[in-house]
Amino acid sequence: MTRIMTFKRILTARQCKGNNDVPAMLNFVDLKRDQRMATTARRRGKRRWPLACAVVLGLAGLGWVWFRIAPSGSADAVAAYRRGDWLAASTLAQTRLRVARDDPEALRTLARASARSGRYPTAQAAYARLGADVLEPEDHYLLGVCLRSAGRIQAAIASWRSALAANPDHAETLNEMARIAMHQTHPIEGAQTAQRLARLPGWEVRGNLLLGMIRAADQDHAGAAQVLDQALKRDPSARIAPSERFGTPKLLARTLMQAGRPTEARRTLRAVLEAGADREASWLLSRAFLQEGDMPAAAIHLSQAGTYRADHPLEAEPSPYVGEARCAECHREVFRAMLASRHARTFTRGDDLAALHLPEGPMTDPDDPRVSHVFRRVDGQIQFETRVQDKVVRAVVDYVLGASDRYLSMVGHDEQSRVRVLRLSYYRGADGTGWDRTKDQPPQPESVDQFLGKTLDQPDGANECLKCHTTVGRSVRDRTRVKSADRAIGCEGCHGPGALHLASISAHFSDLAIASPARASATGVNQLCGRCHSQHLIAMPSSLDDHAWARFPGSTLPSSRCYTESGGALGCVTCHDPHRDAEKSAVFYERKCLSCHATSNSAIDGASASAEAYRSPCPINATRDCLRCHMPKVWYPDLHTHFTDHYIRVQIRSNDRG
Repeated sequence: MTRIMTFKRILTARQCKGNNDVPAMLNFVDLKRDQRMATTARRRGKRRWPLACAVVLGLAGLGWVWFRIAPSGSADAVAAYRRGDWLAASTLAQTRLRVARDDPEALRTLARASARSGRYPTAQAAYARLGADVLEPEDHYLLGVCLRSAGRIQAAIASWRSALAANPDHAETLNEMARIAMHQTHPIEGAQTAQRLARLPGWEVRGNLLLGMIRAADQDHAGAAQVLDQALKRDPSARIAPSERFGTPKLLARTLMQAGRPTEARRTLRAVLEAGADREASWLLSRAFLQEGDMPAAAIHLSQAGTYRADHPLEAEPSPYVGEARCAECHREVFRAMLASRHARTFTRGDDLAALHLPEGPMTDPDDPRVSHVFRRVDGQIQFETRVQDKVVRAVVDYVLGASDRYLSMVGHDEQSRVRVLRLSYYRGADGTGWDRTKDQPPQPESVDQFLGKTLDQPDGANECLKCHTTVGRSVRDRTRVKSADRAIGCEGCHGPGALHLASISAHFSDLAIASPARASATGVNQLCGRCHSQHLIAMPSSLDDHAWARFPGSTLPSSRCYTESGGALGCVTCHDPHRDAEKSAVFYERKCLSCHATSNSAIDGASASAEAYRSPCPINATRDCLRCHMPKVWYPDLHTHFTDHYIRVQIRSNDRG
């Protein structure tokens, strides 16, 4: 169209040029301008073609790069993760997820890198998006780490078990499971797990360290010394924890002395002291000489230990056990009081089972009238027989937990050697005496054999019970040891092994060489008592106000204002004598309360305003009836008894059962 208009203008201009036609002349000028513009446009067009081509090629290149590189964002993130650059791995994974929200490798890398760098909520969120079906062993392991950080131990263990189900040799998971087993008093499972870890290349030292710690805690001192020595030979700098410079050699020295091998322990400790002064190592060396009978050398190294013993009054001596009977030779009065307490009657086994009073004849099951139970004495053993219609199942009683004036539960093994807590327990409480379904047993079991009793998790199910009902739980598995002579919780249960104490007394040594709770702080004693009088076994309500917590004073007392504001003065022995049963008189305990909560503010002259408010008398009743409002008794129907609520606070609760 432009060309046609230009042609017309040329014709018109030529026709009018000769007769001075102004419009024609203007048209001719326009023609010249159009020609110049067309020429300029052609020239510019020639120059723009390379630029346009460059732009197009550039965009095409960028598109190629985008579609080529964007999908490999996951690969870059994975590569960064593999070289341990958690931050770069997270950043690259997040970049990839902006364009591919559900990229599984990007989600997996983000979760892993976040867990490794301690950003657990981010890791858990990424794993939730990824989905449980595609988790690999490393993912199960890291998810377990996240769950543990949130306090969800059982969920963490379940995740780690999933990791080992997929890969039984996943080293990091074996490491965690061994540590968990050690802390949960599962020595058999823990030892098996640590042994598997020790067989993996690069994990031999760590596996043997854990195995040594587990065996030491289980009182297998010879076995502990063997594997700890192997670990140190492989790596002399091996440590139990990064913060402990000499932790492993000192643990080895302890186990050697507990196994009765002080000379070997001395050699280990000498190597520690050559690297620098260490009060604990000097204290341990004094014990090695004490065990060998070299009192002058023991005294020298004890002086070099300074105040180590005074600073650690509850630390158990690196010594063999001797049994409570040896303690009775010198501590007759305390020993007689202890024997009369429930501590000495929390466990019954062997010949003592013959003294148990058993019901005569069959008893109908508390929940199912079609089921009956009967106790029989056969060849010096107690058999428990359960009949469910025409089927009969049996178990032999191995030992009994509890005291006969409160509650007795029986543990035995069935005909397939499975350990069971038997279905019926004896109770003596405020509502009378009798036999009832054992606590935590299901009212209607899923199978006939479960009417015999609930099976304990193998192989360590009984250890949770034994660690608190005996001086040394291992003594039940090894009755040849002298400590197995203890009836239940003996003297060495709280004071630690006593062989070095006897050696010290005989030699008139300056140090008594025994753990001394009497010299410990209230906080230390509370922790000692809390090893058993706290909640360890089951998931409990999140709020301490829940009545279920009343059974565990070691868990509740530390949260009480009386405890937190006492300046470390209030503890278990403030009100209780550990060698005797608890007093039953309310007046006795009210006097304890009023000794601190003075009836007159003048009794606390010089105290701060907050302390004065804390110690001031109760505005409701300043002289009596403290327990009814602040420490009421809570009825446990399953156990047919009351427990005093040690979460001391303002609360008015009926003492009626219900």
